[in-house]
Amino acid sequence: MMISLRPRLPGIAGFRVELLAVGLALYFSLMLNDPLWDAILKTQSMTHAFQRWSMFWSAALAITAFQAALLSCLLWGRASKPAGILLILLTATMHFFADRYGVLYDTSMLRNIFATNPTEAGELITAGLIWDVTWRSALPVTAILLLPLPRAPLRTQIWSKIITLCVCISVTAACMALNFKSFSSTTRNHKGFRHLVLPSSPLVSMGRLAAQAEYVDPHNKDLVDPEAVRPDDQEKRLPLTLVVVVGESVRAANWGLSGYSRQTTPRLAALPSEEVFNFPYAVSCGTNTTVSVPCMFSIHGRANYDESKIRRTESIPEMLARLGVHAVWIDNQSGCKGVCDTIPHHMTGDLLKRQGDGGLPDGALADALEKVLRNDKKDELILLHMLGNHGPAYFRRYPREFQQFTPPCTSNDLATCTQESIVNAYDNAILYTDHLLERLIRRLEQLKGRRVALIYVSDHGESLGEKGIYLHGLPYLIAPEQQIRVPFFIWMPASTRESLGIDRKCLTSHVMQPTHHDALSHTLMGFFDVRSKVYQERMDIFGRCRRAR
Repeated sequence: MMISLRPRLPGIAGFRVELLAVGLALYFSLMLNDPLWDAILKTQSMTHAFQRWSMFWSAALAITAFQAALLSCLLWGRASKPAGILLILLTATMHFFADRYGVLYDTSMLRNIFATNPTEAGELITAGLIWDVTWRSALPVTAILLLPLPRAPLRTQIWSKIITLCVCISVTAACMALNFKSFSSTTRNHKGFRHLVLPSSPLVSMGRLAAQAEYVDPHNKDLVDPEAVRPDDQEKRLPLTLVVVVGESVRAANWGLSGYSRQTTPRLAALPSEEVFNFPYAVSCGTNTTVSVPCMFSIHGRANYDESKIRRTESIPEMLARLGVHAVWIDNQSGCKGVCDTIPHHMTGDLLKRQGDGGLPDGALADALEKVLRNDKKDELILLHMLGNHGPAYFRRYPREFQQFTPPCTSNDLATCTQESIVNAYDNAILYTDHLLERLIRRLEQLKGRRVALIYVSDHGESLGEKGIYLHGLPYLIAPEQQIRVPFFIWMPASTRESLGIDRKCLTSHVMQPTHHDALSHTLMGFFDVRSKVYQERMDIFGRCRRAR
């Protein structure tokens, strides 16, 4: 049956879905976009009052009209009611985290949200969240349930949407034209604004995420370098055991070895100084796990960041496994994000035959290490992924005996705690990480007939209330230093250092220079003596200090 699109304008009843879209847009502007309006007014604080308020009301009307146009495209017929209710509940939830923690909903943040495991997600569900969503959404949800939406012919629906779109887009364009200069300078200088618009920002980001989605066959990834080799004389050397610990949400600002006023790493600080190399000016690939973990183990890295290439190319651990290194990933969090697709990987709960995954204390990683250590002559790379300082429940990341800094925040809702108590809980969790790293080092020291070393690097940092921002995940270009500066620590006994030809004085003289997650991949290749055209000595932390072997 053919559908006629002859201009036959709908009556008032034919616009009920579009009126719902306009009503929702007004509701979102009035009730769920206050972080956006506050941000706009702050950017105009130095302008004349008339200009400031003209810009504000033009922006508010333009954004409301644009959202009405977008919602009109999403709402169709009888499905409009459940879709509208779902949008209200989701937007109210997103508003809570935007308002309380400063969350911005770009594609990176949405990808991180979708990768969150149930344990992590459960910690974000608080009484404050439930109450906030309830009181903000109760009235509009009730209104939608009572709203009559008679069935309308498809032709009528199409024409009503065309008319609505034309009106809304005209209003948006007119508002922007009236204050074009202010709009242009504001959006150019404050690129994060577009991620504050709810629900448009997450809806657009979700569309972009869907467009970027692609299936990657884990066993058919592009090789980093098909011609890469390791020397034939590996069997003449003592086998190497390198443990790489991937931390979670630990920032350099609170890392004792990097000059923090509190000594949060007393055990690492007590190790022989000639075995400890701490890099206080390291920065991360991203501000969330989903970006940083694949990036730090990729040859592409942040300097040549291409998310699609990173997913389609084997990770450096996978490359090393292909070249004969026994590589294994042990996880106490939300997975390896594609880094361990073709190498053995285990959750601590499965490996230890105990209940749980991310809920287990990170001490389980030390127990799991015992299960994978080898006794043969093969080099091995063991990667341990911590739950670390994953927020907001920092107080759950350490046993009671590590509660040195008091009083700690003991709530999942950080807004109910003082900043001092949040920092106390956060620092106590770092104390436990310090204990775990020392425990791992002591176990490596016991290995006989092997060269041993340990690298600890956090995936990203964390905001603890500075400028009203909490947790992590802001777009990289506007993220505060607290979210991108991370600890980067290496323990290496003299025997290992000498066998690798690394000059200690040279390395010590370089630790204060800036480094990056991008250095990790090249450092790993240097550790295992990979000969490859993609290896860059200048990117290897030890490259400038390694004698010819």
